[in-house]
Amino acid sequence: MGYGQTAAVWIRGMLQDEQGIDLRSIRWLEGGSEAPFSGRSKDFKVPPGITIEKIADNVAMGDLLARGEIDAMLGARHPVTFGKNRNVVRLFPNYRAAERDYFQRTGIFPIMHTVVMREELYRREPWIAASLFKAFEEAKAVAYRDMRFTGAMRYALPWLYQDLDEIDELFDGDPFVYGLAKNRKSLEALARYLQEQGFVDTAIAVDKIFAPIVSE
Repeated sequence: MGYGQTAAVWIRGMLQDEQGIDLRSIRWLEGGSEAPFSGRSKDFKVPPGITIEKIADNVAMGDLLARGEIDAMLGARHPVTFGKNRNVVRLFPNYRAAERDYFQRTGIFPIMHTVVMREELYRREPWIAASLFKAFEEAKAVAYRDMRFTGAMRYALPWLYQDLDEIDELFDGDPFVYGLAKNRKSLEALARYLQEQGFVDTAIAVDKIFAPIVSE
């Protein structure tokens, strides 16, 4: 995983907030969990106080972890050594309980992606923002409706309906809420992490980066 990947920003921020980790005390490596790392953006500037090294293309982070040559790795994919090597385990074995506790304490549900459009297009055709927002809300409603149909499971998950009960109890039925107001805590946390980790020089005002229809 690259240092600048959004998931890595979230994970480092949470480790800093929840575990008191000093990110500057860590020697960071970039590489692929199994495949060669494609490399970071040319515009990326290494944050002050951070040391980042790129491992060789023929070296997999998962193998380094299995051999004990690195202490931990952040990644979107399980390394193939997970479950096969005793050195490769989760940092939080009962991660579901830890994530549930985190959400209940902070109200933050980490988000990864946003839908964007060119500002010039929005200025010319502002109705597009409202239409996109409405379309995504309706698509999500269809997905939730189909997932909750009990005549036949939509997905081959043995405890799907138990999971849906937990979603209702913890997230009021909708973990993937849309719009600025409902995502404010998550957006403000991510904005803070980006500044603290050196990706932006000044604080991001989340109210100023979304089309008004999303803010309402």
